[in-house]
Amino acid sequence: MQRLKTHITLSDKIDYKQAAIANFMRTYRKTYRAEAGDYAIKGFDEGMYFGRMLGENKGEIKNLTTTDFNGLHNNFHFIKKPGVGYINTHVSVMDYRNYQLRKVE
Repeated sequence: MQRLKTHITLSDKIDYKQAAIANFMRTYRKTYRAEAGDYAIKGFDEGMYFGRMLGENKGEIKNLTTTDFNGLHNNFHFIKKPGVGYINTHVSVMDYRNYQLRKVE
């Protein structure tokens, strides 16, 4: 894959070396006496994003297309497509460097 300079899209890669992720994992472990899985991290981000929107807008989701969010793992930027609904355009593009998946900047 590396020799072919393959690029892939990915929304599931969690960088456990990132300080914010390490802090989340430590807090989660202390609070729940269990390891946080991928879904715990993703759920935290979703809860923070939509929870803030609900709190700021008195229980309604408003400004979905103008309110972006950078979380521990998920980034949200929504667009509205007629006949489809809202789509999160955040997609990570990854490539293989030094035999590891790395985010393409």
